Amino acid sequence: MTESNSSKKFFLDFLPSILIEQTTTSRSKRIIVVVHDDTDMLKSFQEIAVEFPDIIKVFDNVEDSWNFIGNLSHINERDRKEVEAIVFVGGGFVHELVDEIHVFEPVKRIMILNKPPFDEEERKAMKQFSKVNKINAETSD
Repeated sequence: MTESNSSKKFFLDFLPSILIEQTTTSRSKRIIVVVHDDTDMLKSFQEIAVEFPDIIKVFDNVEDSWNFIGNLSHINERDRKEVEAIVFVGGGFVHELVDEIHVFEPVKRIMILNKPPFDEEERKAMKQFSKVNKINAETSD
């Protein structure tokens, strides 16, 4: 299975449960943030995001995604409603973005879509971040 297909499947497997949580949890708003550097992957995620524009945000660079995630704290204050972010990150952005965003309070989970798969040292490095729930679309970490 190519990364494009497996990452999209990985994402789509999680989407229903996130949407159900969104509709059944009135105290919080969930936002899904997707960050990837692969054009084909971005196209796939953007096609899905069109159907859920208030829930799914897709970025092709670290700076814009970092700014968006950082601003979620301000939304919390303004709306008096907890905003929770689930971040899917892949490609060459993984190390840089995970290292930056794991400290943001609104980030509840980080799912890693990565190619090529991490070596053992990289896996250990990612596991130090408690918000990283899944590493690679094709493993069950």
